Amino acid sequence: MIELSESARAFISPSDLTFSWDGCHRCLWLSYKHQLRAPNFMPLIGDLAEMQEQSCVNKPSSDLHPDMPEGKAISKGGWVVSKPIEVDGEPTPFAIRGKYDLLMEFPDGTYGIVDCKFQAKDSDKTNFYSAQLEAYAFALEHPAKDSPKTISHIGLLVWSPVKIRGNSSGNFGMELKCSWYPAKRDPKALADELKAAFQSDIDVPVRHHHDIARPDSDATLLLMPAWTGRDTKEAYVGTKIVTIYPANGMKSLPSVM
Repeated sequence: MIELSESARAFISPSDLTFSWDGCHRCLWLSYKHQLRAPNFMPLIGDLAEMQEQSCVNKPSSDLHPDMPEGKAISKGGWVVSKPIEVDGEPTPFAIRGKYDLLMEFPDGTYGIVDCKFQAKDSDKTNFYSAQLEAYAFALEHPAKDSPKTISHIGLLVWSPVKIRGNSSGNFGMELKCSWYPAKRDPKALADELKAAFQSDIDVPVRHHHDIARPDSDATLLLMPAWTGRDTKEAYVGTKIVTIYPANGMKSLPSVM
């Protein structure tokens, strides 16, 4: 039986199954256990994503990309919340909660999840985002409150810049390439990934913080150890080391290493 502390997060964000899961697991643990998350400001990306999604709403899929299955984009930016996730038939305290980009409706009564991407270079990243797409599908097929929806298609709608058109005397414009990358539904892969996360026995002590005296500005050394628990089959131990030198910015050097 999994039990949560009072400060722990019970809702899993689908996006955490991509960037956070493939990144620092200790940072992910701190985010869910103690609500500590590194600042992440992407104002330009947010504005571009909003324009991309808004341009697709209420349009047939053929207007979005000719290779998409016949249907219509019926909504954007909708929040979804799933029922508690089960592991080996037992409910956990965790559920999926997140905001999808586009929801498609198809003539056969099924639905689709489309994740909109604005990428510097056109490339197929469905393998990287498959868990995130599958998490949205899970929440829609196993909703906490609303009627369940059958998700038949998931995929990425990718815009990438080609060139700038126009000049300063008129309206500038950006030519974009649009690509559709369908992803294969794989609910079992998501279930296995979540099961591995829930059943992991990992000890993560409080982060070590050390001040380093320097003539210009004191620096900081952070030590973040973690190791597998006593009952795990494979024994691992690791330490994340971070140094922070605030004065390095004045020398055109990285401050955080």
